[in-house]
Amino acid sequence: TVPVTGGWQSWTTVSGPIGTLSSGNHVIRLSAGTNGFNINWFNIIPGTVSTSTPGPTPTPTRGTVTGGRYHVLTWIAAYNVNQCLTNLNASYGGAWNPRNVISAIGAQFYLVNSNGTISQNVSETDMQRVKSFCNSNGIKFLLTIFNYDGSWNWGRAASAFGPNRTAHVNNLIAELQRVGADGIDIDYEGNLAGDPNRAEFGTFMRELGGRLHSMGKMCTVDVFSSIWNQPNVNWFGDWTGYVDMMNSMGYGALYGGGSGWNSFNYQLNAALSAGYQSWQMDVGFCGTCDSWGSGGLGTSIVAHVNEVMTPPYSNRPMSICFWDANWSNGWRDPAVWEALHRLRTLQ
Repeated sequence: TVPVTGGWQSWTTVSGPIGTLSSGNHVIRLSAGTNGFNINWFNIIPGTVSTSTPGPTPTPTRGTVTGGRYHVLTWIAAYNVNQCLTNLNASYGGAWNPRNVISAIGAQFYLVNSNGTISQNVSETDMQRVKSFCNSNGIKFLLTIFNYDGSWNWGRAASAFGPNRTAHVNNLIAELQRVGADGIDIDYEGNLAGDPNRAEFGTFMRELGGRLHSMGKMCTVDVFSSIWNQPNVNWFGDWTGYVDMMNSMGYGALYGGGSGWNSFNYQLNAALSAGYQSWQMDVGFCGTCDSWGSGGLGTSIVAHVNEVMTPPYSNRPMSICFWDANWSNGWRDPAVWEALHRLRTLQ
């Protein structure tokens, strides 16, 4: 029974037992008998085990910082694995650093092929190095699949997620299982007029997200705030409930003091209208910049992190993503990681 809280965004936690389960895999669903309420999250917590077999240990879902739901996500590309790992392992003088603040890393190691297969563009040794770093630090390890073959080739991706959709999903799931990753991040980018292949892309994301969620894995997608790119904010509602995080491309063009498509609130409002929570929107930051933007709390990285948490620059806090872990000197300021830690621990 859900109590009356007095408002759609006034939250209370409702708990209840599932009951006794036999050993093995189970699918657990949340079922609503009547409508008229919002659901923010639900969690399955292991209880007592009646046999001598140890019970399951809860796995961290958002890095080593506990208590919050907001993400800090970055990427590693196949061409800069060494430098990215050096940065990720660094400490910059404060209590908070990349290892204990970043919640997810997209390993951009795979090129999509038109027939639905994928090609690994990094050595298996480097793949395992990145996976080991993530596992050691409670960071989600995501496989990022992209469509750049000298340019962002939308047709290449569209052939995979369109006529070869199910084969493509099967290939993605098979590689996730082989590597032991925590999820899939789709980075298919286009800059064509209109909304080409929007329906097919939505069908693909729903099929992929459904498969991943049935396995307890994450599904994220890289998006644009500008309507002149694919996929963009107008597409958000096509995959509501199937995508866990939307990672906004734009970076130096996006800031809290902006207006129109490049403002934080533009993306936030699009996500909320599509049925997402604010923390499921990863606003894009420039990982290779020390300063950008204007009209907000300042031009520094710390100023922009604070804008994400401060009305009216962002009417609700959002998560943050930045390209990439080969960051500029400004990201070596301990104040940056302290600010990101504050975001990560927001309720």
